[in-house]
Amino acid sequence: MTHLSNWVEIPARDLVRATAFYTALLGEELQPMELGGTQYALFPSTDRFNCGALAQGEGYEPGTQGPVVYLDGGPDIDAKIGLQALS
Repeated sequence: MTHLSNWVEIPARDLVRATAFYTALLGEELQPMELGGTQYALFPSTDRFNCGALAQGEGYEPGTQGPVVYLDGGPDIDAKIGLQALS
């Protein structure tokens, strides 16, 4: 495994407010994007393995459970977890 994480989503109720906060905190502009009804503000990144976004939409509620982190299992993840055998 080259990188542990692939993508991180931080839920936001008010995307405009959250974007302003993280822009001030990081000193960099976040890029707005919409996908499947969910609004995102993408963190600046030149590396697809160190990226993420603020997310506002159905199922995205800030709380004590923390952000959603997607782990990078690499190109052969199906074989590693046995899904290839089920196909």
